[in-house]
Amino acid sequence: MKIRTHTLLLITPIFLLLGVAISIMVYMTERRELLWGLQEESKALAISIAEFLDGDQLDSELQAGVEALTQFERVEAVLQHGQLKYARLLISDDSEVGIRLVRESGDEQFDPAGIPKRADLDLARWGGFAVSPVQEQTEDMSLIKALTPIHAKSGKTVAFLEVVTDATDLKTHSQTTQIRCLKLTGGLVLAGIVISISLSGFLVARLRELGDAARVVASGDYDHEIESHSIREINDLGSTFNTMRSILKDVLTKAKKELVEVEEFRRPEDLAVVCRNLTQQRQQLELGPECEILLGVTGKVPTGNFAGFIRTEEKGHRFFLGKIRESDSLEATVRASAAAFLLKKLLAVDTVPEALRKAGHLFRFEVCLVMESNQNENSILRCHQVPGEVPDDGNEIPFGPQDPVVVTTAGMKITGRLARFMDSVGRVEEAELDFLLDELPATAYLIVQEKGADS
Repeated sequence: MKIRTHTLLLITPIFLLLGVAISIMVYMTERRELLWGLQEESKALAISIAEFLDGDQLDSELQAGVEALTQFERVEAVLQHGQLKYARLLISDDSEVGIRLVRESGDEQFDPAGIPKRADLDLARWGGFAVSPVQEQTEDMSLIKALTPIHAKSGKTVAFLEVVTDATDLKTHSQTTQIRCLKLTGGLVLAGIVISISLSGFLVARLRELGDAARVVASGDYDHEIESHSIREINDLGSTFNTMRSILKDVLTKAKKELVEVEEFRRPEDLAVVCRNLTQQRQQLELGPECEILLGVTGKVPTGNFAGFIRTEEKGHRFFLGKIRESDSLEATVRASAAAFLLKKLLAVDTVPEALRKAGHLFRFEVCLVMESNQNENSILRCHQVPGEVPDDGNEIPFGPQDPVVVTTAGMKITGRLARFMDSVGRVEEAELDFLLDELPATAYLIVQEKGADS
């Protein structure tokens, strides 16, 4: 639903109800005032005519007979001037009805609809007059009756004078008032529609301005601001938008600056360092405190080394340490992490030679050292050859049954042998691994030949 339709549905009924309420009040007030005026006019006319009638003479004429009435001729004279429409002379008797019509005269089209009741006569006798409500005669005619007593000088109530006046003006005026009230209601409804359209247009313009500003900011112009407004709420909305735009500008500026720095200064070597650090952190969480020695060694060797540690119920503890033969540091780091993950899974289910054989088909190991620590008292260091080419630089020692392990470093031969280290150390406990591994230079690569089971 659009805001204009919503505003129309919200404001227009209010003005409609207001117009109806005002129209009802105006109509009722004017009708009441007009009715009161007609009743007062009829009452005043009846009382004034009764004052001009001689009560004593009327009493004597009534006693002489109805034909001798001369006082009623004055009433008929008033009827001729058009002030009255109808008049009747009534007296009170002892009959069951209590009222007797003596004389009546006036416009024939008026029908007073029966003589008054005794209660009306009693009201007129004690109150001086009685006025009836408006009575509808025909569709186009209404009348009002006024009843007042005629007194003799002695205070005796001789008769009652009932006059009937035309009240058609009340209906005519009521119809005119109804039309005026309808016009008033229609005018208020029209004013409500105009106000709602104007208000919705104003709000739509402010919202459109905010939407245009948002599109400008979305296009990349973060310097566009919404101007302040005299209306506080709209001004607060604009200030909030300007604050959001400023914050967004600062955030994007900072992000662009960081992106430029990353694009400019992030090199493959840096990415390799980050990848290696993450790998070492993951390995440290997986290995636990038992393998801090291996992590210490991998921190000293070049990029591409990997290490791992697993526990098995049947085979005890297995440590492995190796290096990937790759020239690119970033690729070596990624492949080393993948090799460590795969080798860890294989060592959990296969023998050491089988695990190294499977992993060797996928990764180019320069060297891999595996150590098994059984659950008995003796720890056995088992070295297995990894498939791959061995560089022929003249600094290696040929394989032999007596020298199963050859260690070289930077073109210099190492006189010592891993077997001698094992003989000197004897049993290799986990706590003594740091001594054994510290004897291996950080830049060394191991060429390993598989040994017998008794090694």
